[in-house]
Amino acid sequence: LEHDELDARATQLVAVAGGRVVGTLRVAWDRGDVEAQLRAHDVDLPVEGTMILGRLVVDRPWRPRSREVTVGLYGELVRLALEVGVRRGVSFVTESAIRWYRLGGIPLKIVGPPREVTGAPRSPA
Repeated sequence: LEHDELDARATQLVAVAGGRVVGTLRVAWDRGDVEAQLRAHDVDLPVEGTMILGRLVVDRPWRPRSREVTVGLYGELVRLALEVGVRRGVSFVTESAIRWYRLGGIPLKIVGPPREVTGAPRSPA
């Protein structure tokens, strides 16, 4: 498994079906983490009210039903974000992920140029 410095302070959301974890999403809320990520990727957005999203994973057997898993995770994410006053999420996504999100009806706005992150070009969206 992949780990980094954000893991200890981030919220790990999980989707469970039949007693088994079928999806995950990591959310970094810590102001210092958000500021560092935005700065590292040259993203000009306010730190206040922003969260960093990452590590959206759907278990392979559930990928044909990935929309269900993702909608559940994002539903919980929106509920939590509204509770703490966060109104904007930034993720660093591949071109194929951008297409997948848009096909699923999740509005994305590209907010910076693509950069290599963990071996693949990713755009801040």
